[in-house]
Parts: sequence; structure tokens; C-alpha cells
Amino acid sequence: MKIRTFTDFKNLKKGTWISDYTGTYAVVTPYGERNSDIGLSEVIFADDESDEYTLGTENPNVTFHDVKGAEII
Repeated sequence: MKIRTFTDFKNLKKGTWISDYTGTYAVVTPYGERNSDIGLSEVIFADDESDEYTLGTENPNVTFHDVKGAEII
């Protein structure tokens, strides 16, 4: 499913992963009405073939326009 509408964006829950042409990200802060934004962290996978990953630095000011069209995985 893709993020196509503002409602899709508002309904993203903490822990949801999204992916676009720049990488894979995890929602770390759900939608906040005050600034109409969410917090995302990049998912960084281990170099080996395991399923291990870490989260990068959080970007707390991600807007709908920043992620419109991204795939929810």
C-alpha cells in the first residue's frame, strides 16, 4: 500500500516501516497535530546476510509531502 492521501499519512503508527527511492524508514513518532508531522528514522541493515538492523538518527519533522508515494511495508 502506498501513502497517497493525508489520511494515510495521519494513520501511520509507531513501528510502521515505509520505503521509497531513498531508503527504508521506521516511524518512531506518530502523527502530531501541532506541526502536522511524524518522526522517521532510517533503517540500517547489518552488512552480513542476517535480518539484524539498527535505527539511524531520527528526523522529527517529516511532513506528508516528504513521504507521499512511499510504500508501506
